[in-house]
Amino acid sequence: IIEALVPALDSRRLTMLKNISWTMSNLCNGVQANYWGKILKALPKFSRLVYFNDEEILKDVCWSLSCISSGTKDRIQALVQLDPAICKRLVELLLNRSSSVQHAALITVGNIVTGDDEQTQALIDHKILPKLRRLLSHSKKNILKDTCFTISNIAAGSQNQISAIIDAKIIPALVLLFTTSSEIDIKAEVTWALANALSNGTDLHISYLIDQGCVRCLCELLEHYDIITIEAVLEALENVLKVGEMLVKASLRCSNIYVPHLQLVARDALLNLQISDPAIKSKIQQILMFIK
Repeated sequence: IIEALVPALDSRRLTMLKNISWTMSNLCNGVQANYWGKILKALPKFSRLVYFNDEEILKDVCWSLSCISSGTKDRIQALVQLDPAICKRLVELLLNRSSSVQHAALITVGNIVTGDDEQTQALIDHKILPKLRRLLSHSKKNILKDTCFTISNIAAGSQNQISAIIDAKIIPALVLLFTTSSEIDIKAEVTWALANALSNGTDLHISYLIDQGCVRCLCELLEHYDIITIEAVLEALENVLKVGEMLVKASLRCSNIYVPHLQLVARDALLNLQISDPAIKSKIQQILMFIK
């Protein structure tokens, strides 16, 4: 089927191209690994449809690209290197007038930022961060969640990329979303983004994040989160304390400057956690002993 579709991509008939994009989106969804080679061969021609302005075509093409970029770094690289302008186009589509196109493009860029730092940087260079900040005020829940997911993966990257997140004023927007949303799963996604930034940030990043109320957000609903999210929060708190100790050892501070804040906003939340996992209980006890 795929081989037959490729020549038809030269058609100028909109109806034909709509049918092809719909067919490809279905073929890409759940396709078995042994067929990926054929899809990748069709990708150069097929991906050109992403420059059309038809809503149906854009939605189907972006969903296809999201399937193609889901999984390994090799798949992500196959998409990123396909066309020098494709990352730029995907970023542009984040603010398309159609929320369906927005979401499909968002899933695709969300897959790309699960790759390596260089693949993530390709999107940052095309100004993805200001557009993600705008999406944090979107009316649709699925877009809010996937925007936070995308930001959390960028925050898990290099320290320069965390600086870029801060420079784009995304942190205040995340904190605002956390405080105004009534949805626990949206709050959990925000928590992941803030936790990753705290886990990978420098002392300057951490001081800024604390000033913005990020640690308070992490701990506010800690007892309601799943075990994986709790582990992410604990890792963030551990890094905050670790960086504070590094400043002391470097004679830049007389004491750990972050301990008083954690005593204020994290201690009670940690004491109230009911956890049976021995490793996680041990982490909690170590943090509590440090901030007692």
